[in-house]
Amino acid sequence: YDSTGSVAGCGGRDAEDLWLCGHFSSKAFAGMVAWKRENDSRMVGLRDSKEQDGDGEVLFWSTKSVVQPRGTLDEWELMQMMPDPVHKWADEGKAESVKRPGAVRIKAGSAEDYRHLMTVIE
Repeated sequence: YDSTGSVAGCGGRDAEDLWLCGHFSSKAFAGMVAWKRENDSRMVGLRDSKEQDGDGEVLFWSTKSVVQPRGTLDEWELMQMMPDPVHKWADEGKAESVKRPGAVRIKAGSAEDYRHLMTVIE
């Protein structure tokens, strides 16, 4: 996966696009990128030493279920009870994307704006 946004699968076939969840992984991914940028020159010097295998490449491993569970509590009602800074975060923050089309908007939204993404669990 690179700047083209393409993923090569087995046998040269295109694989399903990757998706990096902003809520779950983006801060850790940004930290890894910053660390790699800071350490690339140091890692180059280690390439031929026994201290490091590989060529300075880093693997970011992050897992998350594609299921967004919905339990028995009414999360929309609970969100209404949150303090104003949380409402502002929900109204102004961008949690939706092409891969996750759904938003939580307190002032001008409803639970139906995102519940289609959730899976009811019992």
